[in-house]
Amino acid sequence: YYFIAPDKYLGDKRFAYTFTLSFKLQQDNATFPAASSTGDVILKGRWFDQPLVTSLSTPPSTGASFTSYEVKFVESEWRVGDTSGRQPTSY
Repeated sequence: YYFIAPDKYLGDKRFAYTFTLSFKLQQDNATFPAASSTGDVILKGRWFDQPLVTSLSTPPSTGASFTSYEVKFVESEWRVGDTSGRQPTSY
């Protein structure tokens, strides 16, 4: 399952380059979380031919606790298309 961002996070957000997205996740019913080549955080938009994706460093906590994450908006943190894709470039 994926979370869809609220409207305030949508639109032209190029100013976010070099900034960090911080969030917390918790999941129920995940005995053995599987790694996905699709990525854990996926950015889609009209500026991209393919989505930009990144993977989380550790799986979210199960039960009542949450795990904090930070994803920086720089090329080295993302891949194009899937987690084995090329590194994006800025222009």
